[in-house]
Amino acid sequence: VDPGAEEGDVHGRLRQVEDELRRYREREQQEFENRREQGGQVAAMARRLGEQIQDEQNQIDENALEDYVLTDMIGHTKSQVEHISHRLNESLGTLDRRNRC
Repeated sequence: VDPGAEEGDVHGRLRQVEDELRRYREREQQEFENRREQGGQVAAMARRLGEQIQDEQNQIDENALEDYVLTDMIGHTKSQVEHISHRLNESLGTLDRRNRC
C-alpha cells in the first residue's frame, strides 16, 4: 500500500467532509433566516391584529360615551318637558277656574 495514495485518500475524504459540513451550515443558515422571516411576518400580523382590536375597543368606548351622553340629555329633556307640562296644566287649571267665575 502506497502511503502517498493513502494520504491523498485521507485529504480527499477530508475535503468531502468539509464540503458536506459547509453545505449543512448553509442549509441551517437558510432555515434560520426563513424562520426569522416567518417570525417577523407573524409579529407584523399580530401587531396589525392588536391595532385592529384597539381601534374597535376605542370605537366601542366612543359609542358607549355617546350613548351615556345621549341618555343623559334625553333624561334631562324629559325632566324639562315634565316640568313645562306640569306648569301648563297649572296655568290651564287657573284659566279654567277664572272662566267659571
